[in-house]
Amino acid sequence: MVSPSTTKSKNMKSAAVTKASKRTSSSSRSRSTSSRSRRRSSTSTTRKEKLVPKESLESRSGGQKDDVKKPNENEERQRRIDLIKDKRMKITEEGLKNLSNYEYKAGTPTILDNFMNKYYWNKVILLIPKEMAPNMITLVGLATMMLSYFCIAYYTPTFTEEAPKWTYLANAIGLFFYQTMDAIDGKQARRTGSAGPLGQLFDHGCDSISTTFICMSAMASTSLGCGPRAMAFLMFVIVPFFLAQWEEYHTHVFRSGLSFYGVTEAQFTSIALYMISFFFGPGIWHMHPISSINLEIIDYIIICISAITGYGSIDAMLNVMRHAKDTRTAMMQLIPITALMVCGMLWTLIPTVHPRLVLGTFGIAFTYLTNNMILCGMTGMQYPRYHSLLVPLPIIFVIDYLYLFPRHSDIILGLYLGFLVYKSWKFLTDSMEEISTYLGIYALSITKKRPQ
Repeated sequence: MVSPSTTKSKNMKSAAVTKASKRTSSSSRSRSTSSRSRRRSSTSTTRKEKLVPKESLESRSGGQKDDVKKPNENEERQRRIDLIKDKRMKITEEGLKNLSNYEYKAGTPTILDNFMNKYYWNKVILLIPKEMAPNMITLVGLATMMLSYFCIAYYTPTFTEEAPKWTYLANAIGLFFYQTMDAIDGKQARRTGSAGPLGQLFDHGCDSISTTFICMSAMASTSLGCGPRAMAFLMFVIVPFFLAQWEEYHTHVFRSGLSFYGVTEAQFTSIALYMISFFFGPGIWHMHPISSINLEIIDYIIICISAITGYGSIDAMLNVMRHAKDTRTAMMQLIPITALMVCGMLWTLIPTVHPRLVLGTFGIAFTYLTNNMILCGMTGMQYPRYHSLLVPLPIIFVIDYLYLFPRHSDIILGLYLGFLVYKSWKFLTDSMEEISTYLGIYALSITKKRPQ
């Protein structure tokens, strides 16, 4: 039989155990709550740190930076050079570094340039949205002008036929539109803060392409054909353009013409040719204004153009002689363009019924040489005296002149023209890709590239 004292003792022990258990449970819950509070506090602090700018965090920690440092500008440029090295480089590593120091300097504008700039170009640029890249403006203008050329070239396969009148008007409008786009692309670049060497290459590269098509459009509009006059007309236009790039290479100033006659004046001269053919037909250019002299109106025009461009070419050469560090090297750089000019004039000894093929070949070859000079001028690279791409040209001339393959001579020249177009396009696009990669920009967008 259990005594009352024993029962009371057991009850007291049971109560003590129960209180101890409650205290343990309460302490466990307290520790758990404290742990959750610390985690919440840590999470909250982390979230706040994410919201606080990096500069504020660094200032709070006494200016200490994170372990992962942002690469400086030189390291970033070197990383981009390494990316370009994975491909076959058109621009040397030193040339890429020189791009950072390149600064475009334009020559003195003509009176007509100042007039158009004040009353037309400065107003047109306000109609262009700021989101549009300057290079896209140039590209749209070039595409429009080339489309107008193909319209008239379709109706004049030998450059002696009379095309529908609307094609002459289309060429006048197309060239005026291209002139406008070419004039405002630089304004758009300065307006959007996107001016740079990439725009220089793209703009002048498009100009070198347009020069050939403008010449051929003028030949088709005047029914000039493809004889010595046509080739001389082409050479008297494209060679001075090359010499302007060559002059900039040595003087670091790009003069687009003489003080009284520049690119704008030349473009308006072409527009006038188109409009006269539109109103009176191309036959007007073959009239003899002076009966005692066997010269047509178009002959007088070619003589005037050759006199102006010839004077400009001599002036450019004298200017280079004054500024070039090595005049002998400077003159040796003219070997490729001189060889192209001589080969072109010799080609007129071969009768042809495909002026678009012959003139287009020499025009694209000129574009290739000119773009090389533009790139070398921006990067400080040495302009090559030897271009393997031009080696087949005199070989094809000998084949045509000796009638070695009379049935296939035009096919051979056509294949070579296709090869020229491909290589010229590849050179231009590869160079632009390297420049855009190095500078961290896009060619046809003003948005900067994200670091890779």
